[in-house]
Amino acid sequence: MVEEALRRVGNTERQEDQPVRFTIEGGRPLEGSVTLPGAKNSSLQAIAAATLTDNRVLLDNFPQIGDTDMNLSILRKLGAKVEKPASETVSISTNGISEHRIDRADSMRTTGSRYFIPTMVRRKGKIIAGPHGGDQLGAPERFQFREDALRIYESIGIGSRPTIDSHGRPAHEFFALQDQPTELRLEERFFGPTVMALLSFAVSDREFRIINPNVEPEVKDTIAMLNDMGAEIEHVGEGFENGEDFIHIAGKKYLHGTRTRIKSDPNAMVSYAVMALITSGDVEIKGIDHTDKTEAFVEILMAMGVDFYFGGGILHILPSQNPLKPVDLKTDIWPGQGWAQCHTDWQQLLTPLLATLHGTSYVDENVYPERFGNVDALGKQGARLTQLVAPNREQITRPAFKSDEVKPHTLRIEGPTKFHPVDFLNLPKDVRGATGVLVAALSAEGRTTLVGAEQILRGLENVDKNLRSLGAKITRS
Repeated sequence: MVEEALRRVGNTERQEDQPVRFTIEGGRPLEGSVTLPGAKNSSLQAIAAATLTDNRVLLDNFPQIGDTDMNLSILRKLGAKVEKPASETVSISTNGISEHRIDRADSMRTTGSRYFIPTMVRRKGKIIAGPHGGDQLGAPERFQFREDALRIYESIGIGSRPTIDSHGRPAHEFFALQDQPTELRLEERFFGPTVMALLSFAVSDREFRIINPNVEPEVKDTIAMLNDMGAEIEHVGEGFENGEDFIHIAGKKYLHGTRTRIKSDPNAMVSYAVMALITSGDVEIKGIDHTDKTEAFVEILMAMGVDFYFGGGILHILPSQNPLKPVDLKTDIWPGQGWAQCHTDWQQLLTPLLATLHGTSYVDENVYPERFGNVDALGKQGARLTQLVAPNREQITRPAFKSDEVKPHTLRIEGPTKFHPVDFLNLPKDVRGATGVLVAALSAEGRTTLVGAEQILRGLENVDKNLRSLGAKITRS
Protein backbone atom coordinates (compact mmCIF):
# COMPACT_ATOMS: atom_id res chain seq x y z
CA MET A 1 0.00 0.00 0.00
CA VAL A 2 2.80 2.39 0.86
CA GLU A 3 4.59 1.63 -2.40
CA GLU A 4 1.38 2.30 -4.38
CA ALA A 5 0.94 5.65 -2.64
CA LEU A 6 4.53 6.61 -3.39
CA ARG A 7 4.11 5.81 -7.06
CA ARG A 8 0.83 7.72 -7.19
CA VAL A 9 2.16 10.86 -5.54
CA GLY A 10 5.70 10.82 -6.93
CA ASN A 11 7.07 14.29 -7.53
CA THR A 12 3.77 15.77 -8.67
CA GLU A 13 2.54 16.84 -5.24
CA ARG A 14 1.78 20.55 -5.06
CA GLN A 15 -0.23 23.02 -3.09
CA GLU A 16 -3.74 23.35 -4.52
CA ASP A 17 -4.51 26.83 -3.18
CA GLN A 18 -4.92 29.66 -5.64
CA PRO A 19 -1.73 31.73 -5.89
CA VAL A 20 -1.63 35.20 -4.36
CA ARG A 21 -0.82 38.07 -6.71
CA PHE A 22 0.97 41.32 -5.95
CA THR A 23 0.62 44.19 -8.43
CA ILE A 24 3.28 46.87 -7.98
CA GLU A 25 3.61 50.31 -9.56
CA GLY A 26 7.34 50.68 -9.00
CA GLY A 27 9.79 53.55 -9.07
CA ARG A 28 8.53 55.26 -5.90
CA PRO A 29 10.97 56.07 -3.06
CA LEU A 30 9.94 54.46 0.22
CA GLU A 31 9.61 56.85 3.14
CA GLY A 32 8.51 56.37 6.74
CA SER A 33 8.99 53.74 9.42
CA VAL A 34 8.27 50.05 9.89
CA THR A 35 8.45 47.88 13.01
CA LEU A 36 9.89 44.37 12.78
CA PRO A 37 7.86 41.28 13.72
CA GLY A 38 9.24 38.30 15.60
CA ALA A 39 11.65 36.00 13.80
CA LYS A 40 10.12 33.21 11.73
CA ASN A 41 12.69 30.54 12.65
CA SER A 42 12.54 31.29 16.38
CA SER A 43 8.74 31.16 16.27
CA LEU A 44 8.61 27.77 14.56
CA GLN A 45 10.95 26.30 17.15
CA ALA A 46 9.00 27.90 19.99
CA ILE A 47 5.74 26.36 18.75
CA ALA A 48 7.32 22.90 18.80
CA ALA A 49 8.94 23.51 22.21
CA ALA A 50 5.48 24.24 23.63
CA THR A 51 4.55 20.58 23.06
CA LEU A 52 7.20 19.52 25.62
CA THR A 53 4.99 20.60 28.54
CA ASP A 54 1.35 20.18 29.55
CA ASN A 55 1.38 23.70 30.97
CA ARG A 56 0.41 26.85 29.15
CA VAL A 57 3.03 28.60 27.01
CA LEU A 58 2.69 32.25 25.95
CA LEU A 59 4.63 33.60 22.96
CA ASP A 60 4.85 37.40 22.63
CA ASN A 61 5.92 39.37 19.54
CA PHE A 62 4.62 36.44 17.53
CA PRO A 63 4.66 36.94 13.73
CA GLN A 64 1.49 36.41 11.71
CA ILE A 65 2.91 34.77 8.62
CA GLY A 66 2.10 31.76 6.49
CA ASP A 67 4.60 29.39 8.08
CA THR A 68 3.56 30.12 11.68
CA ASP A 69 -0.14 29.92 10.75
CA MET A 70 0.43 26.46 9.28
CA ASN A 71 2.32 25.21 12.34
CA LEU A 72 -0.39 26.46 14.69
CA SER A 73 -2.94 24.69 12.48
CA ILE A 74 -0.95 21.46 12.83
CA LEU A 75 -0.99 21.93 16.61
CA ARG A 76 -4.77 22.35 16.64
CA LYS A 77 -5.27 19.20 14.57
CA LEU A 78 -3.07 17.29 17.05
CA GLY A 79 -5.47 18.37 19.80
CA ALA A 80 -3.71 21.39 21.31
CA LYS A 81 -5.58 24.54 22.38
CA VAL A 82 -4.31 27.64 20.58
CA GLU A 83 -5.62 31.11 21.48
CA LYS A 84 -4.70 34.74 20.83
CA PRO A 85 -5.18 36.76 24.06
CA ALA A 86 -3.57 39.78 22.37
CA SER A 87 -2.76 40.87 18.81
CA GLU A 88 0.90 39.82 19.00
CA THR A 89 0.57 37.03 21.58
CA VAL A 90 -0.22 33.35 21.11
CA SER A 91 -1.26 31.01 23.94
CA ILE A 92 -0.57 27.29 23.54
CA SER A 93 -1.80 24.47 25.79
CA THR A 94 -0.90 20.94 24.65
CA ASN A 95 -2.29 18.79 27.48
CA GLY A 96 -5.19 17.85 25.19
CA ILE A 97 -3.04 16.38 22.42
CA SER A 98 -4.40 12.96 21.45
CA GLU A 99 -3.69 12.71 17.72
CA HIS A 100 -0.46 11.12 16.49
CA ARG A 101 -0.63 12.05 12.80
CA ILE A 102 0.36 15.06 10.76
CA ASP A 103 -1.17 14.88 7.32
CA ARG A 104 1.33 15.00 4.50
CA ALA A 105 -0.43 17.96 2.89
CA ASP A 106 0.10 19.97 6.10
CA SER A 107 3.70 18.93 6.73
CA MET A 108 4.60 19.78 3.14
CA ARG A 109 3.49 23.39 3.62
CA THR A 110 6.08 24.35 6.22
CA THR A 111 9.66 23.59 7.19
CA GLY A 112 8.63 23.85 10.85
CA SER A 113 6.69 20.57 10.73
CA ARG A 114 9.97 18.68 11.22
CA TYR A 115 10.32 20.06 14.74
CA PHE A 116 7.18 18.21 15.89
CA ILE A 117 8.85 14.85 15.21
CA PRO A 118 11.34 14.87 18.13
CA THR A 119 8.92 16.55 20.55
CA MET A 120 6.00 14.21 19.83
CA VAL A 121 8.22 11.13 19.97
CA ARG A 122 9.53 12.16 23.41
CA ARG A 123 6.13 13.17 24.78
CA LYS A 124 3.75 10.73 23.10
CA GLY A 125 5.95 7.85 21.94
CA LYS A 126 5.36 8.21 18.20
CA ILE A 127 4.24 10.47 15.38
CA ILE A 128 3.22 9.79 11.77
CA ALA A 129 4.27 12.61 9.46
CA GLY A 130 5.16 13.39 5.89
CA PRO A 131 8.35 15.22 4.88
CA HIS A 132 8.56 18.90 5.71
CA GLY A 133 8.03 21.52 3.04
CA GLY A 134 9.03 25.14 3.00
CA ASP A 135 11.57 26.54 0.59
CA GLN A 136 12.19 24.63 -2.60
CA LEU A 137 15.92 25.05 -3.10
CA GLY A 138 16.54 22.90 -6.13
CA ALA A 139 15.69 19.63 -4.43
CA PRO A 140 12.81 17.67 -6.04
CA GLU A 141 13.51 14.81 -3.63
CA ARG A 142 11.97 17.01 -0.94
CA PHE A 143 8.72 15.18 -1.67
CA GLN A 144 10.09 12.10 0.05
CA PHE A 145 12.10 11.58 3.19
CA ARG A 146 15.68 11.50 2.00
CA GLU A 147 18.09 9.00 3.49
CA ASP A 148 20.24 11.77 4.98
CA ALA A 149 17.19 13.23 6.76
CA LEU A 150 16.27 9.84 8.22
CA ARG A 151 19.88 9.39 9.36
CA ILE A 152 19.62 12.68 11.27
CA TYR A 153 16.59 11.39 13.15
CA GLU A 154 18.41 8.13 13.86
CA SER A 155 21.42 10.08 15.17
CA ILE A 156 19.18 11.58 17.87
CA GLY A 157 17.62 8.24 18.81
CA ILE A 158 14.52 8.31 16.60
CA GLY A 159 13.74 5.41 14.27
CA SER A 160 11.34 5.38 11.35
CA ARG A 161 9.42 3.12 9.00
CA PRO A 162 7.35 3.88 5.87
CA THR A 163 3.59 4.12 6.31
CA ILE A 164 0.70 6.25 5.03
CA ASP A 165 -1.15 9.18 6.56
CA SER A 166 -4.90 9.40 7.22
CA HIS A 167 -5.53 10.26 3.55
CA GLY A 168 -3.55 7.35 2.15
CA ARG A 169 -0.51 9.46 1.27
CA PRO A 170 3.04 8.22 1.88
CA ALA A 171 4.51 9.17 5.22
CA HIS A 172 6.78 7.77 7.95
CA GLU A 173 6.08 6.60 11.47
CA PHE A 174 8.70 7.86 13.94
CA PHE A 175 9.43 6.23 17.29
CA ALA A 176 12.11 6.13 19.97
CA LEU A 177 14.94 3.66 19.40
CA GLN A 178 15.79 1.29 22.22
CA ASP A 179 19.46 2.26 22.16
CA GLN A 180 19.69 6.00 22.77
CA PRO A 181 22.84 7.95 21.79
CA THR A 182 24.74 10.21 24.17
CA GLU A 183 26.08 12.69 21.61
CA LEU A 184 25.61 14.12 18.15
CA ARG A 185 28.76 15.17 16.32
CA LEU A 186 28.10 17.52 13.40
CA GLU A 187 30.61 17.76 10.55
CA GLU A 188 29.16 21.18 9.75
CA ARG A 189 27.29 23.54 12.06
CA PHE A 190 23.90 22.61 10.64
CA PHE A 191 20.88 24.48 11.96
CA GLY A 192 18.14 21.85 11.72
CA PRO A 193 19.93 18.92 13.43
CA THR A 194 21.05 21.21 16.28
CA VAL A 195 17.49 22.36 16.96
CA MET A 196 16.02 18.87 16.68
CA ALA A 197 18.58 17.48 19.13
CA LEU A 198 17.74 20.27 21.60
CA LEU A 199 14.03 19.54 21.32
CA SER A 200 14.61 15.80 21.57
CA PHE A 201 16.74 15.64 24.71
CA ALA A 202 15.42 18.58 26.75
CA VAL A 203 12.84 16.09 28.05
CA SER A 204 14.66 12.81 28.60
CA ASP A 205 16.31 10.62 31.21
CA ARG A 206 19.87 11.18 30.05
CA GLU A 207 22.61 13.66 29.35
CA PHE A 208 23.44 14.52 25.77
CA ARG A 209 26.03 16.54 23.87
CA ILE A 210 25.83 18.31 20.53
CA ILE A 211 29.41 18.69 19.33
CA ASN A 212 30.17 21.45 16.80
CA PRO A 213 26.61 22.86 17.04
CA ASN A 214 24.99 25.70 15.18
CA VAL A 215 24.78 28.71 17.50
CA GLU A 216 22.83 31.24 15.46
CA PRO A 217 20.79 33.72 17.52
CA GLU A 218 17.63 31.71 16.78
CA VAL A 219 19.26 28.58 18.27
CA LYS A 220 20.25 30.56 21.35
CA ASP A 221 16.64 31.75 21.60
CA THR A 222 15.43 28.14 21.69
CA ILE A 223 17.97 27.25 24.38
CA ALA A 224 16.84 30.23 26.47
CA MET A 225 13.17 29.28 26.14
CA LEU A 226 13.79 25.64 27.07
CA ASN A 227 15.84 26.71 30.10
CA ASP A 228 12.99 29.03 31.15
CA MET A 229 10.76 25.93 31.01
CA GLY A 230 13.06 24.11 33.43
CA ALA A 231 15.52 22.48 31.06
CA GLU A 232 19.24 22.39 31.81
CA ILE A 233 21.11 23.29 28.64
CA GLU A 234 24.52 24.94 28.47
CA HIS A 235 26.53 26.10 25.47
CA VAL A 236 30.19 25.49 26.20
CA GLY A 237 32.37 27.72 24.06
CA GLU A 238 35.11 26.74 21.65
CA GLY A 239 38.33 25.51 23.18
CA PHE A 240 36.81 24.19 26.40
CA GLU A 241 37.55 20.55 25.69
CA ASN A 242 39.91 19.38 22.96
CA GLY A 243 39.27 22.64 21.17
CA GLU A 244 35.64 21.62 20.56
CA ASP A 245 32.53 23.68 20.89
CA PHE A 246 29.51 21.82 22.29
CA ILE A 247 26.08 22.10 23.86
CA HIS A 248 25.45 20.04 26.98
CA ILE A 249 21.89 18.91 27.74
CA ALA A 250 20.96 17.41 31.10
CA GLY A 251 17.57 15.88 30.34
CA LYS A 252 14.64 16.58 32.63
CA LYS A 253 11.57 14.41 33.18
CA TYR A 254 9.17 17.35 33.13
CA LEU A 255 9.17 20.91 31.85
CA HIS A 256 6.79 23.67 32.90
CA GLY A 257 5.11 26.49 31.04
CA THR A 258 6.66 29.85 30.33
CA ARG A 259 6.12 33.22 28.74
CA THR A 260 8.73 34.27 26.22
CA ARG A 261 9.19 37.08 23.72
CA ILE A 262 10.18 36.16 20.20
CA LYS A 263 13.12 38.33 19.16
CA SER A 264 12.80 40.44 16.03
CA ASP A 265 13.41 38.97 12.59
CA PRO A 266 16.84 39.86 11.13
CA ASN A 267 15.73 38.70 7.69
CA ALA A 268 12.83 41.15 7.76
CA MET A 269 15.31 43.88 8.75
CA VAL A 270 17.47 43.08 5.73
CA SER A 271 14.41 42.92 3.45
CA TYR A 272 13.14 46.39 4.34
CA ALA A 273 16.65 47.89 4.32
CA VAL A 274 17.25 46.63 0.78
CA MET A 275 13.81 47.83 -0.34
CA ALA A 276 14.65 51.29 0.99
CA LEU A 277 18.06 51.34 -0.70
CA ILE A 278 16.92 50.18 -4.13
CA THR A 279 14.20 52.86 -4.21
CA SER A 280 16.53 55.61 -2.89
CA GLY A 281 14.25 55.81 0.10
CA ASP A 282 14.37 57.16 3.66
CA VAL A 283 13.15 54.41 5.98
CA GLU A 284 13.44 53.85 9.72
CA ILE A 285 13.34 50.18 10.75
CA LYS A 286 12.31 49.82 14.41
CA GLY A 287 12.24 47.04 16.99
CA ILE A 288 15.67 45.56 16.16
CA ASP A 289 17.21 43.17 18.68
CA HIS A 290 20.98 43.56 18.76
CA THR A 291 22.65 40.24 17.76
CA ASP A 292 25.71 39.15 15.81
CA LYS A 293 23.48 38.95 12.73
CA THR A 294 22.48 42.59 12.91
CA GLU A 295 26.12 43.55 13.41
CA ALA A 296 27.13 41.50 10.36
CA PHE A 297 24.56 43.22 8.15
CA VAL A 298 25.71 46.63 9.36
CA GLU A 299 29.22 45.69 8.21
CA ILE A 300 27.87 44.93 4.74
CA LEU A 301 26.13 48.32 4.63
CA MET A 302 29.39 50.02 5.60
CA ALA A 303 31.32 48.20 2.86
CA MET A 304 28.77 49.39 0.28
CA GLY A 305 29.05 52.99 1.47
CA VAL A 306 25.44 53.24 2.63
CA ASP A 307 24.38 56.33 4.60
CA PHE A 308 22.58 55.04 7.70
CA TYR A 309 22.14 55.32 11.45
CA PHE A 310 22.16 52.25 13.70
CA GLY A 311 21.50 52.24 17.42
CA GLY A 312 18.84 51.96 20.10
CA GLY A 313 16.98 49.22 18.24
CA ILE A 314 16.69 51.35 15.07
CA LEU A 315 18.26 51.07 11.63
CA HIS A 316 17.63 54.26 9.66
CA ILE A 317 18.41 53.97 5.95
CA LEU A 318 19.10 57.43 4.51
CA PRO A 319 19.20 58.57 0.87
CA SER A 320 22.78 57.97 -0.28
CA GLN A 321 24.85 61.05 -0.97
CA ASN A 322 27.37 59.06 -3.05
CA PRO A 323 27.06 56.07 -5.39
CA LEU A 324 27.01 52.75 -3.56
CA LYS A 325 29.92 50.40 -4.13
CA PRO A 326 29.64 46.79 -5.37
CA VAL A 327 30.82 44.12 -2.91
CA ASP A 328 31.72 40.45 -3.03
CA LEU A 329 29.78 38.30 -0.57
CA LYS A 330 30.30 34.78 0.66
CA THR A 331 27.83 32.73 2.66
CA ASP A 332 28.82 29.95 5.02
CA ILE A 333 27.46 27.96 7.93
CA TRP A 334 26.82 30.65 10.55
CA PRO A 335 28.86 32.17 12.01
CA GLY A 336 31.43 32.40 9.24
CA GLN A 337 34.60 34.42 9.02
CA GLY A 338 35.00 37.83 7.41
CA TRP A 339 32.72 38.12 4.40
CA ALA A 340 31.35 34.68 5.18
CA GLN A 341 29.26 36.69 7.65
CA CYS A 342 26.68 37.15 4.91
CA HIS A 343 23.88 34.86 5.97
CA THR A 344 22.58 32.55 3.25
CA ASP A 345 19.06 34.06 3.57
CA TRP A 346 20.39 37.49 2.62
CA GLN A 347 22.14 36.90 -0.68
CA GLN A 348 18.90 36.62 -2.67
CA LEU A 349 17.72 39.87 -1.07
CA LEU A 350 20.97 41.72 -1.80
CA THR A 351 21.39 40.47 -5.38
CA PRO A 352 18.86 42.87 -7.00
CA LEU A 353 20.39 45.82 -5.13
CA LEU A 354 23.92 44.87 -6.24
CA ALA A 355 22.62 44.59 -9.81
CA THR A 356 21.76 48.31 -9.81
CA LEU A 357 25.31 49.41 -8.89
CA HIS A 358 28.11 50.37 -11.25
CA GLY A 359 30.59 47.49 -11.41
CA THR A 360 30.66 43.73 -10.85
CA SER A 361 29.82 41.86 -7.68
CA TYR A 362 30.19 38.17 -6.84
CA VAL A 363 28.13 36.07 -4.45
CA ASP A 364 29.62 32.75 -3.33
CA GLU A 365 26.88 30.50 -1.92
CA ASN A 366 28.42 27.80 0.28
CA VAL A 367 25.38 26.70 2.30
CA TYR A 368 22.81 25.95 -0.41
CA PRO A 369 24.77 25.67 -3.69
CA GLU A 370 21.51 25.76 -5.63
CA ARG A 371 20.08 28.80 -3.88
CA PHE A 372 19.82 30.88 -7.02
CA GLY A 373 16.16 30.18 -7.69
CA ASN A 374 15.36 33.81 -8.43
CA VAL A 375 18.00 34.22 -11.15
CA ASP A 376 15.60 33.55 -14.03
CA ALA A 377 12.95 35.93 -12.66
CA LEU A 378 15.48 38.70 -12.01
CA GLY A 379 16.83 38.17 -15.52
CA LYS A 380 13.36 38.78 -16.94
CA GLN A 381 13.32 42.02 -14.96
CA GLY A 382 16.59 43.10 -16.60
CA ALA A 383 19.38 41.86 -14.32
CA ARG A 384 22.63 40.59 -15.85
CA LEU A 385 23.43 37.52 -13.79
CA THR A 386 25.71 34.59 -14.59
CA GLN A 387 25.93 31.36 -12.60
CA LEU A 388 29.47 30.09 -12.16
CA VAL A 389 31.18 27.08 -10.65
CA ALA A 390 33.52 27.64 -7.73
CA PRO A 391 36.42 27.81 -7.11
CA ASN A 392 37.52 28.88 -10.61
CA ARG A 393 34.33 30.78 -11.40
CA GLU A 394 33.91 29.12 -14.75
CA GLN A 395 30.68 29.81 -16.56
CA ILE A 396 28.36 26.82 -16.54
CA THR A 397 25.99 25.61 -19.22
CA ARG A 398 22.45 24.48 -18.68
CA PRO A 399 23.32 20.74 -19.04
CA ALA A 400 26.06 21.18 -16.42
CA PHE A 401 23.60 22.90 -14.15
CA LYS A 402 21.39 19.84 -14.21
CA SER A 403 24.28 17.50 -13.53
CA ASP A 404 24.58 15.86 -10.12
CA GLU A 405 28.32 16.45 -10.21
CA VAL A 406 28.43 20.15 -11.10
CA LYS A 407 26.57 22.65 -8.94
CA PRO A 408 26.46 26.45 -9.23
CA HIS A 409 28.20 28.03 -6.27
CA THR A 410 28.78 31.57 -7.50
CA LEU A 411 26.72 34.32 -9.06
CA ARG A 412 28.32 37.12 -11.09
CA ILE A 413 26.29 40.32 -10.96
CA GLU A 414 27.05 42.98 -13.56
CA GLY A 415 25.70 46.46 -13.13
CA PRO A 416 24.26 48.88 -13.47
CA THR A 417 20.79 47.49 -14.16
CA LYS A 418 17.68 49.59 -14.52
CA PHE A 419 14.93 47.10 -13.73
CA HIS A 420 11.89 47.18 -15.98
CA PRO A 421 8.30 46.13 -15.25
CA VAL A 422 6.98 42.69 -16.19
CA ASP A 423 3.30 42.04 -16.89
CA PHE A 424 3.20 38.53 -15.41
CA LEU A 425 6.03 36.98 -13.44
CA ASN A 426 5.92 33.67 -11.57
CA LEU A 427 7.80 33.85 -8.26
CA PRO A 428 10.33 31.23 -7.14
CA LYS A 429 9.21 28.76 -4.46
CA ASP A 430 11.25 30.13 -1.59
CA VAL A 431 10.72 33.06 0.75
CA ARG A 432 13.91 35.06 0.18
CA GLY A 433 14.13 34.35 -3.54
CA ALA A 434 10.56 35.57 -4.02
CA THR A 435 11.19 38.62 -1.83
CA GLY A 436 14.25 39.48 -3.93
CA VAL A 437 12.03 39.65 -7.02
CA LEU A 438 9.67 41.97 -5.12
CA VAL A 439 12.69 44.18 -4.32
CA ALA A 440 13.45 44.52 -8.02
CA ALA A 441 9.79 45.22 -8.85
CA LEU A 442 9.71 48.11 -6.35
CA SER A 443 12.48 49.86 -8.28
CA ALA A 444 11.06 49.22 -11.78
CA GLU A 445 9.10 52.18 -13.18
CA GLY A 446 5.77 50.80 -14.30
CA ARG A 447 3.45 47.93 -13.39
CA THR A 448 4.70 44.48 -12.42
CA THR A 449 2.42 41.59 -11.48
CA LEU A 450 3.99 38.91 -9.28
CA VAL A 451 2.25 35.53 -9.11
CA GLY A 452 2.83 33.25 -6.14
CA ALA A 453 3.26 35.96 -3.51
CA GLU A 454 2.18 33.51 -0.81
CA GLN A 455 5.86 32.56 -0.77
CA ILE A 456 6.70 36.10 0.41
CA LEU A 457 3.87 36.03 2.95
CA ARG A 458 5.30 32.85 4.45
CA GLY A 459 8.13 34.94 5.87
CA LEU A 460 7.19 38.65 5.89
CA GLU A 461 4.23 39.77 8.00
CA ASN A 462 1.79 42.13 6.27
CA VAL A 463 4.49 43.11 3.78
CA ASP A 464 2.05 44.68 1.31
CA LYS A 465 0.36 46.71 4.07
CA ASN A 466 3.74 47.83 5.43
CA LEU A 467 4.95 48.85 1.98
CA ARG A 468 1.79 50.89 1.38
CA SER A 469 2.46 52.72 4.66
CA LEU A 470 5.91 53.58 3.24
CA GLY A 471 4.40 55.03 0.07
CA ALA A 472 4.59 52.03 -2.26
CA LYS A 473 1.73 51.38 -4.65
CA ILE A 474 1.06 47.68 -4.17
CA THR A 475 -2.16 45.65 -4.18
CA ARG A 476 -2.93 42.02 -3.29
CA SER A 477 -5.41 39.80 -5.11
